[in-house]
Amino acid sequence: MKRLLGMAFAAGTLLTAACSSDNSIVPGSCSLTLSGAVTGTASCQIAAATTASTGGKVSFGLEGQSGGTTFTFAAVLNETTFQTGTYGSSTGTSVVQAGGSASTSAGASWLQFNNTNGVNDQGSFVLTITSTGGSVPSGGYTGWPDPGGSLSVTLTAVPASGASGTVTGQANF
Repeated sequence: MKRLLGMAFAAGTLLTAACSSDNSIVPGSCSLTLSGAVTGTASCQIAAATTASTGGKVSFGLEGQSGGTTFTFAAVLNETTFQTGTYGSSTGTSVVQAGGSASTSAGASWLQFNNTNGVNDQGSFVLTITSTGGSVPSGGYTGWPDPGGSLSVTLTAVPASGASGTVTGQANF
């Protein structure tokens, strides 16, 4: 479970790393709608970056909060340069790994995982990048703070957390 939660919180780590080293990279904004077992709308933040920790592969992260529910998503794309295209749990080798989560302040959790070592895939996602936006080199990596596109993620319940059903997150950026 520890590995699962680490992947789920990778989006926040990516946003922090991509935006904090010199303050020249400000994450892009997006809108988020949650439906299913948890509902709500929220503003969210996005960014993409290449980092040494991913072997120079592009990482994409998104996070937002709606009421007492926190939503995060992170994916490592099988590319060294951020490109337009569609990536997803059913698109083969386009994604090295991906994970998403929704968790309530009461502790209920829903998760999505794809290609995460030692964890069975669960849930699904489709990430569509229609524009990479401008790139910003910073401290040994390149950031893309304001890409355009959409993300749809279906998360499944973690019954031990008291959650049931599914949560769908739809983000537009």
